[in-house]
Amino acid sequence: MSKPTIFISHITEEKDIAYIFKKEIEEKFLGMVNVFVSSDSSSIALGTNWLDNITTGLRECAAILLFCSPYSIKRPWINFECGAGWGRGIDIAPICHSGLRPVDLPLPMSLLQGIEATNNLKIKEVFDLISKKLNSAAPKIDSNEIVKKIVAFESKYTKDQEIKINLLGIKSKEPQIIDIIKKLSPGAVSPIQGVTQILYMEIKPYLDNIQNKGHLNFSFTAQGMSLGTNAQGITGVLSITASQDVIDSAISI
Repeated sequence: MSKPTIFISHITEEKDIAYIFKKEIEEKFLGMVNVFVSSDSSSIALGTNWLDNITTGLRECAAILLFCSPYSIKRPWINFECGAGWGRGIDIAPICHSGLRPVDLPLPMSLLQGIEATNNLKIKEVFDLISKKLNSAAPKIDSNEIVKKIVAFESKYTKDQEIKINLLGIKSKEPQIIDIIKKLSPGAVSPIQGVTQILYMEIKPYLDNIQNKGHLNFSFTAQGMSLGTNAQGITGVLSITASQDVIDSAISI
């Protein structure tokens, strides 16, 4: 008899939480179930067609674990994979994390029985669901240890997303600022010459948001007035001290 497949639906940025569950499921069920994770090389072999493998996984899976965050539910693939499972009438379990709660799920996901990933008791329901697919007793799990791993993931992930959102705001105003941040050395004061006061005021709210979280320091020193037909008013020096997290996020966008 072939092993049932559990399809883990997630966006690429959230692969680490998907791996937490994949590892726990494989270990606790002693390899009696296949766990399909689209970002995992063991689920999709090198050189094979990614979309074909996704389609096969959705067609053959017995249940879908749908990882939902404030960021992932806005992405088309999560909704596509949820819809594929819905159309087949299989069990779909939304697992909410990083600030999203089951009551926050949009329709039609909100019609499904979702859980919060950091709820010790609810995590056990995920393993109960898989046990039903195997017609076996649910394995013993250390839900406290799983929650610790999830909390650690959420802490870093939400921080990275907040930084990225504000950097994207800066990029929308002046992409060259992001190009400069990519090349900064963490902890070093880096002056950016020739920044107009108009631009500075546009990007300041985003810089404030990052600074308030302790990931960046900045200051602006006016130097003079630009003259000529293309004059843009007061210009100055924008000095930035960025953390490695900010630099990494700039590189990723």
